[in-house]
Amino acid sequence: MKEFPSPFKSPNDTNEYRHIELDCGLRVLLISDTKQFRKNLDFGITGSREEDDFSDDDEDKDDDEEDKVEDKDEDKDEDKDDKEEDRNDDVATTKAKDTKTNNKTNNKTNTIDDSSEEGGDSDEDSDQGEDDQGGERKAAAAMCVGVGSYFDPPHLQGLSHFLEHMLFMGTSKYPEENHYDAMLSKWGGYDNAYTEMEHTVFHFDVQQERLFQALDMFSQFFISPLMKKDCTDRELEAVESEFQLNFASDDVRLEQVLSHTAKPHDRHPFSSFAWGNRASLQTDPKKKGVDVHEELRKFYDQYYYASNMRLVVIGGFSLDCLQDRVQEMFSEVPPSPRVPPTLKLEHCPDDYKVKSPLTKFGMPFDPDAMSTIYRVVPVKNRHNLTMTWQLPPQLGNWRADPCDYIGHLLGHEGRGSVLSALKEGGWANGVYAGVGSDGFCTASSHALFSVNVMLTEEGVDKWEQVVETVYSYLGMMREAGGPDGASFPPHIYDEIKAVADFKFRFQEDEEPSDLVEDLADELSPCHAYPPEHILDGSTLAFEYDGRAVMEIVNKYMTCDNMRIDVMSSSYGRQSDYEEGDGDGEGDDKEADGGNNNGGQDEDEPNPNNLTPHPPPPPPELPHYLSVADQLIEPIFGTRYWRSKLSPATVARFETPSLSSGLHLPEPNPYLPSSFELKPFPSDDAAHPLVGALVKVADLKAKGKTNFYSGSIVKFDSTKNSLLVSYEDEEKAWYKVDDDTAFFAKMKNDDSFLVEKGKFKFKIVTLLEAGGLGEDGLRFADGGGDDDLASYDLVFPPIPPPTEAGRLPQLAFDLGSCRLHHLQDRLFGRPNAELRLKVAASIERHDPTECAVADILCALMGDSAVETVYMASVCELSYCLSSNAFDGHFIFRVHGFDDKLLKLTEYLLEMFLAFRMGGKELPKFVGEGRFDVILEMLGRKYDNDNMTASVFVTDLRVRYLMPGKPNELSKKKELEGMTVEKFMQVAGKILKNIGIDGLFHGNASLDDVKSCGQMITGLLKRTSTTGKSSGKGKGKGKATGGLPIKSFPVDVITKLEAGKTKNLVASSKNECDKNTAVEHYYQVGSDNMEDLVLTDLLVQLLEEPFFDNVRTKEQFGYSVSCSERWTGGIIGFVLRIVSSVKTAEECSSRIEKFLERFLEDILDPMKKEVFLENVVGLAKNKLHAWTTLGEQTGHLFGEITCYRKNFDIKREEVLILKTLTKEKVRKFFKEKVLGKDVRALKVQVVGEGGGNKRDRTELENEMRLEAERVERYSPRYLPG
Repeated sequence: MKEFPSPFKSPNDTNEYRHIELDCGLRVLLISDTKQFRKNLDFGITGSREEDDFSDDDEDKDDDEEDKVEDKDEDKDEDKDDKEEDRNDDVATTKAKDTKTNNKTNNKTNTIDDSSEEGGDSDEDSDQGEDDQGGERKAAAAMCVGVGSYFDPPHLQGLSHFLEHMLFMGTSKYPEENHYDAMLSKWGGYDNAYTEMEHTVFHFDVQQERLFQALDMFSQFFISPLMKKDCTDRELEAVESEFQLNFASDDVRLEQVLSHTAKPHDRHPFSSFAWGNRASLQTDPKKKGVDVHEELRKFYDQYYYASNMRLVVIGGFSLDCLQDRVQEMFSEVPPSPRVPPTLKLEHCPDDYKVKSPLTKFGMPFDPDAMSTIYRVVPVKNRHNLTMTWQLPPQLGNWRADPCDYIGHLLGHEGRGSVLSALKEGGWANGVYAGVGSDGFCTASSHALFSVNVMLTEEGVDKWEQVVETVYSYLGMMREAGGPDGASFPPHIYDEIKAVADFKFRFQEDEEPSDLVEDLADELSPCHAYPPEHILDGSTLAFEYDGRAVMEIVNKYMTCDNMRIDVMSSSYGRQSDYEEGDGDGEGDDKEADGGNNNGGQDEDEPNPNNLTPHPPPPPPELPHYLSVADQLIEPIFGTRYWRSKLSPATVARFETPSLSSGLHLPEPNPYLPSSFELKPFPSDDAAHPLVGALVKVADLKAKGKTNFYSGSIVKFDSTKNSLLVSYEDEEKAWYKVDDDTAFFAKMKNDDSFLVEKGKFKFKIVTLLEAGGLGEDGLRFADGGGDDDLASYDLVFPPIPPPTEAGRLPQLAFDLGSCRLHHLQDRLFGRPNAELRLKVAASIERHDPTECAVADILCALMGDSAVETVYMASVCELSYCLSSNAFDGHFIFRVHGFDDKLLKLTEYLLEMFLAFRMGGKELPKFVGEGRFDVILEMLGRKYDNDNMTASVFVTDLRVRYLMPGKPNELSKKKELEGMTVEKFMQVAGKILKNIGIDGLFHGNASLDDVKSCGQMITGLLKRTSTTGKSSGKGKGKGKATGGLPIKSFPVDVITKLEAGKTKNLVASSKNECDKNTAVEHYYQVGSDNMEDLVLTDLLVQLLEEPFFDNVRTKEQFGYSVSCSERWTGGIIGFVLRIVSSVKTAEECSSRIEKFLERFLEDILDPMKKEVFLENVVGLAKNKLHAWTTLGEQTGHLFGEITCYRKNFDIKREEVLILKTLTKEKVRKFFKEKVLGKDVRALKVQVVGEGGGNKRDRTELENEMRLEAERVERYSPRYLPG
C-alpha cells in the first residue's frame, strides 16, 4: 500500500484526510468527519466488524412478496433546486452535466434567462418533508471510473451511459436487483450516478451506522456485477426514456449540432452521441448483428479495473478504521483490464495522473468547420449567440488557469465590459465567457472557450456587430496586456487571487454526498490534480502567467479558429417544421447514416396508432435563408443552416474599430476589507462550552452522588456564569471558577468544578460548527424504547426545546417594517444573510399587476447589473423575485457581511424609486431597456410550462390557488404595456408596502437596527402618501406603510370530499413526446400529526412505487412520490412522466398501486422494517445545518408563512416516535381510500399520450370553478 501527501485544506475544514493506493492499484481518498466521529463514539458506533449486520431483513420472504416490496432509487432530489423532480433529473448526466462559465468567478446576476422554463411550483407548494435538515451528518462514498462517453465504440453510441445503468441491477454477492437501493432507502440514504465524457461517477450516502454495509454492496459493482441479459432490454427503456426527457432541451440539441459538425468519429470521439437511445443501443446494433449484452460485458472488462478508479469515502470514523474497512472490501477489484482496451490508458505508477489515449485526437473541429456561422432552430422561443474557439487541452494549466483570466475579462458585467456595450446598443441581455468544466469543453484532447450572448431580437439581426464588439474587446486586451501580458493593471489578478483566497479560507461545509461527488470528479484519472492540491486546485489562483494569456488571445482566439452558433426562434421553432406525429424529422443532407426519428425504429409501427398530420407550412424566414438549404442533425432532428463567413466579414472582425466605451475592469469597491466576527452581547457571550452536553452532580448532596443530564445554553460574561437546561426543561445558573481560556482546551469526558467546588460538571459532547443542538442531546429518549431495543434499533436522541436566544428575535419593529435577528453561533464565518419579504398592494388575481411586478424585478436586475456584478465577484450576491400572486416580493442579499448593508441600501433605493409613479422611468434605467425587458419577458412567458413535466405541476398549483394568473395572461398584458402604464401600476403596487425580514449571521443587534433605520428612512423619502401609518416600538414612523397584520394570506381550494377532480390539458409543446400525470391527495389544514403521518407515508410509498412502476414496468424515467405543503395545506403527490404510456395508463397504474399498497406492502411489512423506516425518517429530520444559507432558509420560511415554529423538526420527531403501523394504515385508508377522499388528478398529454384538450377550454373551466370552489380558512395569519 502506498500513501500520498496529505492535501492542503481550508483553515475552517475540520475533516481529516488520507490519500492512499491499495495493493490492487485502487487510489482512495479517506475522509474522517471529525464532527460526526465524536457523536458516533457517543452512540457506540465505532465501525468495528462486530457491529456489521449485512443480512437482508427480508431474506425469508417468499418470491411473491419480494416482487411486491423491492425498492429502487436513482435520484432523490440531488440539486434540490426543483423539488418536483424528486429523483430523476440526473441519473446519468452526460454532456450537459456542468456548464460553468467564467470559471472560478462564475457570477450570474439577476438577468432574465428567457430560455429557462418555470411553472407554478412556488415556495407555497414546498416539499415540507425534505427541508434540507434531516438526521445526523451522513456518511457517503463515490467512485470515479476513468471511462466515459468518448470511449464508446462507434457502433454503440451511449454504451458508457448504458453500462452505468446496468451496474445497479444486482451483483454476485447481492443478486437482487434492488437490494442495494432498498437498504439505502430504509436507512435514509440515496444513490445516483452520471456519465461524463472521460469518466463515470457512482455515489451514495447513508446513515453512519450503515456505511460499511452500503460500502460492501457498493464495492461489488466493481468486482462482480451480474448485468443479466434479461435486464438489458428493460433498462434500455430507462435510457430511452431519459433521452426522450431531454429531447426538447435546446442546450442538449445545440451540443449535438456541434458534435455532428465536428470531425467524424474515426478521427475524434467528440462527434459521439453520449446519451444513447433505443436506436443506437438496440435497433442499429441488431441490424448489424451486434450482441449488445456481450459488448456491455466486454466494455466493463476493458475499463473497469482498479488502476482506472478513484474512490472517496467520508464517515464519522477514524482514518485507520476507514482504511481497514475499505482495504477489506475493495481488495478484490481487478487490478488491470481483463480484456485489452480499445483505447488504452497509460498508468504511471510513480505519477498521480493517467495518460489519456484521447490526447492523440487533438482538437475536434476541422478548419472547414471554423470561420463559419451555424444558424440553429430552437424548440423554445430564444435568441442566443455562441462564439467558440478550440484550444489545446488546458488541464495542465491549473496553477495559472489563463482561460479563467480571459473569461473573467470577457464575461465581466461592470462598466466598460462587452455586456455594457452590447446593452447600450440594445443587442443583448447577458454575456457569459469561459471554458466549461464539463467534459464537452474540458477534455484530454482539447478545450473549448466560448462567449455566450443572450441576444435581443435586434441583436439577432446585428450579430456581426455583436461579434465585432467581442473582437474589439480582445483587441483592447492585446494593446493593454502587451506581448507577454505583463502590462495588464495588477489589480485585476490581485482581486481574482484575493477573492479565491478568502473564498477558500472561509469556505462552507458541503453535504457529505456533495463533497465525495465533487472530489471524485477532481480525482478523475485523466484530469487529476497533484495529491496535495486535491482540495484547493480548482479554487485558488496560484500564479499569473501573462504569456499564456496572450498566447491564447493571439494564437487561438482568431477568426479562422472560431465558429459562431446562433440559435434563434427568428428562424422558426422546431414545431414549425415537424409533422404532428413526431415520428420523423426529415432527411439529413449531411448525414452518412444514423437514425433520424428521435429514437424510434423506422420499421416499428407507431405505438400510438396516430395518423401523421401533414407538415405545417414553413415559417417566414429572413431573406438570406431558405428551407431548401436547411440541414438536419440526425439524432434530435435539429434543423440548422451553415454558412462560411465572407472575407469582408472576417476582415471586419480581425481589424475591429476599438470602441471608446470598452475598458478593463476598474478596482472593485465591494472587495471586503474586514473579516472580523462581531462580538456577542455580554449577557449571552461566546464560551467554549455553550451548546455542550454535560452531566452535573451536586457534591453537597448527602448519599450517593447522582449526575443529571443537561445542556449548557448560555454564558453571562459579566457574571462569569453558565446557564444549564436540564431534561425536565428546568434551568439553573452556575458561577464558574476559571476563565474562558481554561475551558477552550477541554475535550469530551473532561470534568471541572463550579460554584467553588460545590458542583461537578462532566462534558459528554462539545458543540461543533453547524450543530443544531443535537450534540447536547444524549437524554434518556435516545435508546430506552424496548420496542426498538428488541430489534437493535436506537431512536435518535431528541433535543430539548431550543433556547430562545438561539432563535430569531424581533429586533426592530416600526409597524410596517419588522426585522428579526439571529446572530450566528454555529459556523464562525464573516457571512450574513438578509432576507426581506416586501408585501405590496397587489391585486393578486390581476394579470396586469402580476406582469408589472415581473417587469419591475427585471428592470431592477437589468439596471443594477454593473454594481451587482462587482459585488457578486466578491461573494456578495442578491436576488429579487416577484411572488405577485402572493402579494409580495422577496429580497435576498447574502455573502461576506462587510459591504452587505452598502449593497442593500443601493438596491432598495433603486427598487423604491419605482414607487414614485409618474410618466417616465427612473433615470438609472438605460435608454431602450424597457422595450428589451418586455421582449425578454415575452419570450420567457412563451417558454414557461413548455415541458409536460413542468406544466402538470403548474396546473395543479393553480387549481389549488384559484385565480392565479398563468403565463399566457401575463404575456397578453405585455402587448399593450407602455412606460406610462407601467409606472402608474408600479406606483400603485408600491404605494403601501410592508417589510418583514430576517438578518442572520455575522450581524450584531446594532447592525439590525441600522438596517431597520435605513429601510424606514428610504420608505419615508419615497412615500407618495405623506401620511404616517402603523404604530410600533421604534422611534419615528414609516410612511406609506402596510401594517404586518394586513399582509396578504393564501387561500387554498378545499377539494370536494368523495370525488376526484380531473384536469386534462395538451402539452404546450405540440411535439413533446412526454406525457405527465400527477395524482394529488389533500390531507387537510396544517397540524403536526397529519404532517408527520404524511412524511412517513411518503417514506413508505416512494421506494416500492419507483421500483415497480419505473424499474420493473418501465413506465417512464421520471417516477416519484413527494409530500406537499401548499399555503398551509398538507398533501402528497404521485407522479409519472412517460414517453411510452398514455395518460390514462399512467393514471390507472397509480390508482392500482395505491389500491394494492396495504395488501401488498404495508400489511406484510415486518415490524422491524417499519421501525427502521421510522428511525430513518427521524434521523432525516434532526441534523446539523451544513451552511448558514440552509439554516436561514428554514428560519425565514417559518417567518414568511407566519407559522414561526422554528423548532418544528424537534416537535415532528416527538410525534414520529409515537406512530405505529396501525396509525399509518388508518391514515392511508382515510386519506386515500376513504369515502371522503379529496383528490386531484392532473394530466398533461404529449404527442401520442391519449386524448387532448384545448387549453383555452380548460383555463375557462378553472376560472369559473375558482369563483365557486370551497376554500380552507387561512391556517396562519400575519402578525
